[in-house]
Amino acid sequence: MPETGGTPITVHVEQPRRSSSLGIASLVLGTLALLVCWVPFLGAITLPLSGLGLLLGLVGLIVALTRRGAGVGFPIAGMAVCGLAFVIAFFMTSALTKTFSSIGESARKRQETNQKVVTTTSAPAPATAAPATAASLPGAAPAPVASKAEEEWAPADKPVKQGDVQIQAVSVKVGKVRIRDRIRQEMATSKEPLLSVALRATNLSTTKKIDYHTWAGRQFSISNDKANLTDNFGNHYKAVTFGFDPPVGRTESASVYPGKPVDDVLVFEAPLENVEYLNLELPAENLGGQGMFRLRIPASMIQRK
Repeated sequence: MPETGGTPITVHVEQPRRSSSLGIASLVLGTLALLVCWVPFLGAITLPLSGLGLLLGLVGLIVALTRRGAGVGFPIAGMAVCGLAFVIAFFMTSALTKTFSSIGESARKRQETNQKVVTTTSAPAPATAAPATAASLPGAAPAPVASKAEEEWAPADKPVKQGDVQIQAVSVKVGKVRIRDRIRQEMATSKEPLLSVALRATNLSTTKKIDYHTWAGRQFSISNDKANLTDNFGNHYKAVTFGFDPPVGRTESASVYPGKPVDDVLVFEAPLENVEYLNLELPAENLGGQGMFRLRIPASMIQRK
């Protein structure tokens, strides 16, 4: 405090206004989160990042207010950027979650079966006392119940239906397959014995036409439209194609009118001699349905030439 002529002079030095370090940290986190929140799959990691930025910005704002507003701009800016990044990341993550959930649900529906075995009804038998069996005797063990996996497979010697579509395995043979040579316009025969499954699909509707394409699959297709064949040992049998020459009985595609059938032939590798049964999966979408037809072909149904 210098003196001039005995009069004291007071000098006021203004202290520099200190910005809030918490507000700067919030702004940095918000900027990083805003850069990444648009990226699919990575946007989810910005949720905790922007959330932390919001918390730091809020604390920084409170600290700035206690300093009479010194450095209040950084916390506000940080909170705004973090909030925007959080909202974008939240909606992006929610949209991706719903998309994958929808894809998973569609895949599940494509694998489930809604088929029912068609049984012929007959007149009820007269009421007579049923003979006693081992299962009906007191203290006898209950009859075995088929598992859910076994119930999904319908016996191939009986027709099965889903909605207005009924399918049935007409014949199952192992032998050389006859082929239509489209170029030479003549018949040919496969070099080795193969398994051929003759199928018949019938439109049970009275008002709707059904579009069918073969379970041998299209030449170029991104969907699962091909039949799948396995045996009781877990062996998988490949479908056999002959290029552009179809086997006799093949129907590539057809419009199936109400009450009309369509026949098709599928060809696979020859199964083992000692198989007990074959499991044939047929995508129902080839007939406008949903899910799978699942037929179990017993060894007794396989004709070997």
